[in-house]
Amino acid sequence: AAAPLVAAWQQVDAITDDLDRHGMGFSFPVPGMMEKHWQAGEPLSAELRRVRDRYAGALEQIEKAVVAARPVGAPFARYHAERLRFAVGYLDGVAATREAGIAAAAGRQGAALAGVTGALACLTEAVQAYASVAADNSDRGAIASINEYCIRFLRATRDRLAA
Repeated sequence: AAAPLVAAWQQVDAITDDLDRHGMGFSFPVPGMMEKHWQAGEPLSAELRRVRDRYAGALEQIEKAVVAARPVGAPFARYHAERLRFAVGYLDGVAATREAGIAAAAGRQGAALAGVTGALACLTEAVQAYASVAADNSDRGAIASINEYCIRFLRATRDRLAA
């Protein structure tokens, strides 16, 4: 299981460098962290789409490690797999939120409702993956922040559009 874990961590290291250059503050847990994407007025950048794809590639490597790991190491590999699944889902949710915000600004309420509903589904699934392996208060705090600043915003926006 070591080889795919190392490959995944090399990918995550490169992603961290990309985010430092192109996404500083992208996912800081602060009020408005999802609302800013709704109001962005443009799709997810090419750099952040590339980050998403690289996270997905790292997830593929970690999933190989989960399968190859001995029973004692499987929980470690699964923890990191679910964290990466969260990262991919978060970026998918952000991309869908941006597209929904663009649709709403253009007066396409049906497309906006469908987009925000999709974004909510992405984030809910992502948070459930993360919650399934939460190991400490840092994990629980991150999950609570996503619920507070992202999922609640998306639910309220969906409900407003559906009314």
